[in-house]
Amino acid sequence: MNNLLPITIVASLLLGGCGGGGGGGGGGSSSSTSGNASALIGSWVTPCNDSSDGTSSKSEITYSSSEIQALHFDYSDLSCVTKSSTETVIGKYVVGNDVTTSSGVIATEIDFFAESINGESISEDIGYTIFYIDSGKLYLGDHANDAVDGTSPSKRPIDVDFNDYQLRR
Repeated sequence: MNNLLPITIVASLLLGGCGGGGGGGGGGSSSSTSGNASALIGSWVTPCNDSSDGTSSKSEITYSSSEIQALHFDYSDLSCVTKSSTETVIGKYVVGNDVTTSSGVIATEIDFFAESINGESISEDIGYTIFYIDSGKLYLGDHANDAVDGTSPSKRPIDVDFNDYQLRR
């Protein structure tokens, strides 16, 4: 199984991103949050992400105190109307230490442990990233290359991807 699959679905931004358009971030406004697992609790949704092949996708992610459920939807149109498939990932997450990113914001380490995909148990698949919440937007780590692909703690991203995000529902 591809180690990035759970991160891609759960985090909704790795390898091409399913998040919203750019904009945002990096300023550390008064509503930014780091280091607080309770800030994640609740539901988050990615804006519709259209693709050059005429399809689109979006995700809905729900965090409880230590568990995560991610629903990833693929659509056969560009506006997220005609659903073609759904993938469900269930797992756990652990929030780690605060880190200062290369862009200067304080983000927080997070590890995702996928336990099942579409109801089928998998051997635990782990992804390592960071998160940063600012003004109701959840940003995750920038997995820009193999050196920071999130497949091990030493390959955890060192910066936040402000081009992709999830919106608090």
